[in-house]
Amino acid sequence: MKNMIVLIVDLYRRNRFHLRAALVTGLTVFLITLVMPNKYKATVSVLPSGVLGKGGKNGLAAAASVIGISMGGMSDADDSYQDILESRVMGEKLMSKTFEYGEKYFIWEKPKRVQKTLYQYLDEDNRDYAFKALSGVININRDFKTKLLTVNVQTRSPELSQAIAQTMLKELDEFVNSVNDSMDTEKIKYANSQLVEAQVNLGKAESRFKAFLLNNRNYSVTGDPEIHLKGIDLENEVTFWQQLVTQVKLSREQAISDAKERIPKVAILDSGTLPINKNQPKRTLFTVAGLILGWIGSWYLRNRAGVHKWVVDAYAGKGIEV
Repeated sequence: MKNMIVLIVDLYRRNRFHLRAALVTGLTVFLITLVMPNKYKATVSVLPSGVLGKGGKNGLAAAASVIGISMGGMSDADDSYQDILESRVMGEKLMSKTFEYGEKYFIWEKPKRVQKTLYQYLDEDNRDYAFKALSGVININRDFKTKLLTVNVQTRSPELSQAIAQTMLKELDEFVNSVNDSMDTEKIKYANSQLVEAQVNLGKAESRFKAFLLNNRNYSVTGDPEIHLKGIDLENEVTFWQQLVTQVKLSREQAISDAKERIPKVAILDSGTLPINKNQPKRTLFTVAGLILGWIGSWYLRNRAGVHKWVVDAYAGKGIEV
């Protein structure tokens, strides 16, 4: 035991400069992290699904492009979710909303209730800068294998992180529903207009055929080829419009049926629970890194002459001047 104590004391005497440097550096890093605000991360997850119905990728992409959301290159309908959430339109809408939450900057402060927009939270008056700064708060990832969409929101307030994450889900759900409703309405509206047009043309064709039959009832067996051909043309025209009216009616009924059967909901796996533990800063990790760097730095200062000589010798061995 006595020899062990002597060994420890001897090691301390030889390395006390390094230990002091490491402790000073580690303590400095720790004090710096103390003035850094705690940040809390809320996470929401969206499952891949066919909630866009038969409109699919192309339908949503076409509708979204009207408001300036580009979805080029996406492989399926679920890819559009990330494009929507990352769009400038959604960003502006989100940053304009007012959130109420508890906020504190330093860890020793008591939280105070505030009402702020994200513009005020980001402390950016310029909308372009604010939108860029939003990427530091919100991170959106999509697993290419499972197609699971994950939205991570990190702010100084656990309440604000949760509120932003849940608001993004709500905005996504409302956008998808509005696009689907708009598409269904347009399909039914178009089918109705086509049906009216077809019925009008059918009525005109029937009137022409009836007028022709008043004087040419036996057109099918008449010896006059001109009357025979004209009668067949008029009859075929009536048949064509009858078939078209039937087809358009079926298309309209299908559009109405699709609208009723559609499930207009974004499939949510995780709706975002209130974060309790901070996500950043990693004070322990930073402090340990500071201790290690302090030790390495002090060792270099004490041995820089030897290190320089070693480098010179290494290069000299290769015939390189230093």
